[in-house]
Amino acid sequence: MTDDATKDAIFERIAALNIAELCFDWPLYRRIITGLEGSSSLARRLRDDGIAVDAFCIHCRKTGTFRKASAHTRVAPMITQSVSSNPPPEPWQTVIVQCTRCGSAYRFMFGIYKGGIAKVGQSPSAADILSADMTRFAALLDDVDQHELRQAAMLNGAGATIGALVYLRRIFERMLERHRQEAEDLLGPIDGYATMWTDQRIEALRSVLPAEVVANRKAYAVLSKAIHELTEEEAAKYHDVLRAVIIKILQEDMSRREDELASNELRNQLAKIVGELKD
Repeated sequence: MTDDATKDAIFERIAALNIAELCFDWPLYRRIITGLEGSSSLARRLRDDGIAVDAFCIHCRKTGTFRKASAHTRVAPMITQSVSSNPPPEPWQTVIVQCTRCGSAYRFMFGIYKGGIAKVGQSPSAADILSADMTRFAALLDDVDQHELRQAAMLNGAGATIGALVYLRRIFERMLERHRQEAEDLLGPIDGYATMWTDQRIEALRSVLPAEVVANRKAYAVLSKAIHELTEEEAAKYHDVLRAVIIKILQEDMSRREDELASNELRNQLAKIVGELKD
């Protein structure tokens, strides 16, 4: 590949990056891009690109829109602040986004790491954000689930994606078991469930799992692979997808729970009215 072609490939890769995802989802100390030109190009995007992303705010404890701090805000001068006491090279950037509801700020620090650029810090931590976000599902998660979700977030944030994936797999397996019990309460025993592969179990539980999860069940064949067969890069990819699947299942379970509570409340109110009419 020629030098020009190499540069074009680098710039195309950088152009395809989602800055909001780098801030909120990319682990610490995993290189995003290597080389001086690529690092400088990414740094310019970190400095100049606008950001508008929905995320959970640990301060107002709601999901809302975060926007990159603009020049006239009180936190904007820190956008190009270095995490070093020396004059910063261009790749050192601190991206600051603010909750549009309460004005609180999240900070994401990027800098030189192993010949490239990586996220080198953030405040609040990814584990803090996820732990706060997961409180909305507290009624659906036992203590072990909540603890292991926090552990997975901490490990993934530190770049230990294989360890994080181990925790998520365990959580996912327990979620499937709970949904198996729910399905069998509704429809009776599922023949051969214990010997099924993961994708087969998901198909068998289609009545109690989100349609998107069931439709893409073949993707979960990776969960049957031994951990030692995975690279960190593969684990990172599967981790992000599995975490999204877990949250999707929790969201649908919560929605069904809220619908059931609302239906029960409506029945109680109607029964009360009927009783009053009889009187």
